[in-house]
Amino acid sequence: MSVFVLGLGGVLFWTGWWLRIPAKPGRLADVGHQAGSYVRKRFLKSRIRRLTEVAVHAQKKRMCERELTECLSYIRHVIAMGRDCRMSRDLLLEELAEVSDSLQGVFRDMAHRLRISEAGLAEEVFYRTFEEDYARDVAKLFIEWEHIAPTELLSTVEAYRDLLREKHKTAQKKRDEWVSDLVYFPVVANAMIVLLNFIYIAYFIQQRELLTGIY
Repeated sequence: MSVFVLGLGGVLFWTGWWLRIPAKPGRLADVGHQAGSYVRKRFLKSRIRRLTEVAVHAQKKRMCERELTECLSYIRHVIAMGRDCRMSRDLLLEELAEVSDSLQGVFRDMAHRLRISEAGLAEEVFYRTFEEDYARDVAKLFIEWEHIAPTELLSTVEAYRDLLREKHKTAQKKRDEWVSDLVYFPVVANAMIVLLNFIYIAYFIQQRELLTGIY
């Protein structure tokens, strides 16, 4: 029985090996070329997918930061009207969820976590949305809302609102500079081509004069 199994295994092995032998000399090269092309295509697709995911994530983050800035402005208005003294933490998060689209689920999830005494998880929910150091501080502002003095509360809200506004302005300035570089790049490239063309022509004329003098 063991001899039969070994024999069958040998037949299958050599049959498979024979099938792997290229039928003509160029077949192995073709297979290698196809494999390399397949790997390059897969790499390119994965790279494009990765860049797309990064761009979408960055766009979503910018939208969330913009809405957070608006939420902080809303809180400042609440404090200016004196509503903060009689507004509970749950009511604050509920109103913020109503005035925000991108952060609606975040605020409601935070409110749910806080109701079941999971302040740490509530902070983590907010932090994962932005993945920035300031997010933890803003989350603590919401969590400790009922225990912060009104004067300190107003200055804290204004500080984070101004921070986000400045961050948005800086990012917008960088995007404008990048777009400006893209717009002027063809002009600069065209000027460089013209300059190189003049240099080439001058060099060619000089070489022709030297050759004419020699012969």
